[in-house]
Amino acid sequence: MNEEIAAQLALFNLNADCFSWEQLNPSWQSKVQRATDSLPTHLLIPRTPEALSQIMEHAYERGWPVLPCGSASKLDWGGRVKSSQIAISTQHLNRVTEQATDDLTLTVEAGAKLADLQVLLQQSGQFLPIDPAFPESATIGGIVATGDTGSWRQRYGGIRDLVVGIVFCAGGWGDRESRGTGG
Repeated sequence: MNEEIAAQLALFNLNADCFSWEQLNPSWQSKVQRATDSLPTHLLIPRTPEALSQIMEHAYERGWPVLPCGSASKLDWGGRVKSSQIAISTQHLNRVTEQATDDLTLTVEAGAKLADLQVLLQQSGQFLPIDPAFPESATIGGIVATGDTGSWRQRYGGIRDLVVGIVFCAGGWGDRESRGTGG
């Protein structure tokens, strides 16, 4: 199956880095091994949201179970993944796409690291009121996925109280969007 997936991935003109399991550094291998019962054959790191959508579509069409991750700092939280053919990391999807300082809103991609966002926000006297585990490597996508807002949750609320909207890839169902009502 490993060769089949490698051959199919090579056919796609994806804007993504692709690493076989053997090419991953030991740190990544260790994080993934703690999270899944079956090791993925490849790690894909898309460079654009469109590439992520394409990868998810290809995985859906071929029936490849996906292990989603960011920097994998909390990949082993929760239940173990039973099956995964490929892992997809959002670590290159780390851009700030909009900052509305006066509205106190920030639009970012899932792979944006909290530490980088705090530095950016500090320039305008703002901050994200979350205090997750592993704050230097925690990504916004991982924080949302785990609900890890730390002790500041008591004062500022959880991550679901701070997220106004979200766009996500849904495999064979295309991209989906959810926005708050503002009330």
